[in-house]
Amino acid sequence: MIAFVFVSRIVGLLLGIFAFSTTTSHSTTSIIHVHCPIENSMVQININVSFPYNIASNGFKTDPCNPKSADSHPYGSYAFQSIGFVVLAILSSLVCLLGLIVYICFDEAYRENYKLPNADFLLSVVIVCLWIVCTTVWADGFVKIKHYIDLQTLRVNGHLEGCKDLPHKCITVSHGKFASIYASLCFGYLNALLWAGKLWFLFSETSFYKGQPVPIKEEDCEPFRI
Repeated sequence: MIAFVFVSRIVGLLLGIFAFSTTTSHSTTSIIHVHCPIENSMVQININVSFPYNIASNGFKTDPCNPKSADSHPYGSYAFQSIGFVVLAILSSLVCLLGLIVYICFDEAYRENYKLPNADFLLSVVIVCLWIVCTTVWADGFVKIKHYIDLQTLRVNGHLEGCKDLPHKCITVSHGKFASIYASLCFGYLNALLWAGKLWFLFSETSFYKGQPVPIKEEDCEPFRI
């Protein structure tokens, strides 16, 4: 059992690092070309998508062919979702690292003190719930990011009013690449699965399962006398 939990700590440490790195290192650009018939020119709109995913920081004109038109921004900031996911990945990795240190250096104390397995089990339950919630919230944020940078959404919401009357003058050249975010979501759910998978093994070491050890009284230790 200890061997399984030990290996799961190593895997959890790696999965936490992967979840962190794939989220924070991602950067892509959605590119829209707007054809201006009067000037017979092309205006390029770049919408950058990168950590912490505040897409509202991108600015452009509602009518790119008219420099005097109002400024516009895509809707939404998803820093809360992405940062929450990243913070959990860091905390999860630290807990795994701490668990490895305990198993290597303080294995005997871990076995003898029933409070440590109890705390380990309860903390793992909390982390499972957090991985499920944070990954699901981040997945929802990612769906909204793709929705709000889509050309059709920008037209409907009035962010690109210049593209409403002449739809064909605006085309999406690149939707951006989001493989890294897909990977981060996979790592998030894998973390939840890993932590949930070892709950039974942790529970079997707790006093909830074994019962609290009965303290030995001094009179029980006295030698038998005839």
